[in-house]
Amino acid sequence: MVRSKTRRAEAGLRRWIAAAAFLAVAAFLVVAPVPARSGSLEYGFRLTSLYDDNLLEYSARDLEEFLKGINPPRFDLETSDDLSFQSRFELAWRGDTRRPVTWQLHATDSRQLRNSLRTRQSYSFRVRAPLRDQGSVSLSLGYLPRYYLRTLWEDDLPVPYRKLPRYRPAEYRQYSLGASCARRVLGLRTRVSFDHHRSNYLDGFPERDSNSDSVDLSLSPRGLGALRVGLRGGYRRVAARGSDGDEAASSPDDPDVSSHSIGIGGSLTWVLRDEMPTLSMRQSLDYHVRSFTTTDSRDLFHYRREDRAFTGNWEFILGLGGEWKLRGSYELAEQRTGSLPDASESGADAGDFTSHRVSLGLGWTFRGSRGDEGDDE
Repeated sequence: MVRSKTRRAEAGLRRWIAAAAFLAVAAFLVVAPVPARSGSLEYGFRLTSLYDDNLLEYSARDLEEFLKGINPPRFDLETSDDLSFQSRFELAWRGDTRRPVTWQLHATDSRQLRNSLRTRQSYSFRVRAPLRDQGSVSLSLGYLPRYYLRTLWEDDLPVPYRKLPRYRPAEYRQYSLGASCARRVLGLRTRVSFDHHRSNYLDGFPERDSNSDSVDLSLSPRGLGALRVGLRGGYRRVAARGSDGDEAASSPDDPDVSSHSIGIGGSLTWVLRDEMPTLSMRQSLDYHVRSFTTTDSRDLFHYRREDRAFTGNWEFILGLGGEWKLRGSYELAEQRTGSLPDASESGADAGDFTSHRVSLGLGWTFRGSRGDEGDDE
């Protein structure tokens, strides 16, 4: 079973690499750049510390059970909150032409102070190229080798005695592919993006393997003096594609994580000081509604369930000169699911929760002689 899953994962990775190569060639054919005389190498890094008071987005009931030591097998955490340290490295090559193509590689390492299960790495590649009539297109490929979601109940976990708990850490590997197009339309900076994610669970939970597709639109008018406004909206669909092989063809017995969601959001950025050291503040608000699509009434945690999530982020950015930037932020995230039956498995996906996150980061980037609008994220 493990060997077959590994072979499928390797075959899937080869397909993703082939797709990335095809998209890179397509990008050159679309933009037809002027032959390069030379190019520039650009690089940078960012170090960030982040405190999260609800690391796994537990509900109030889950947090109470954890703190009181109730049902220890379903909690693989040492603490419900934690401090993480994130290192992000960027390497880019930019052609020296009137319409330069930029190739970027990113690598991120995130380590938890106490809960090592959430330690993870991620990698991404992106090519960005301008269009003949202004605007740009971007193609990206991402890879997340391992991500710990939380500890879940696993019906198929073998135990010596039937009544013993069957909890197991749920971890998955994820591949992502994205494409976007940005240009000005009627005086608005407009970006349309498409993203595809493929999640494969490791060491169990094959029924949770899924594909997700999302389409997003963002609009931003020209800067209004020291104020910049942004609006966005999007749609996302998650389709479960796995099964654990023990269900009847017409009677699935596993949770169905399939869903669709819509979201809207906006942001305001103020430039408070445009001389060194520069200072700007950014506020963003997002609201999402997610509906699970299962028709199985036995899936108590997903049947007729609708989530409403709110995220607010407040950030300051201090430019220190010499391409150094200091960032600090506070984020509030809330999700409400309405009423769920008491019989639903509390060890399943996140239900009602509230979390507070505070971060502080320092970054440096060498960009050569040309800026790259929209890349400073």
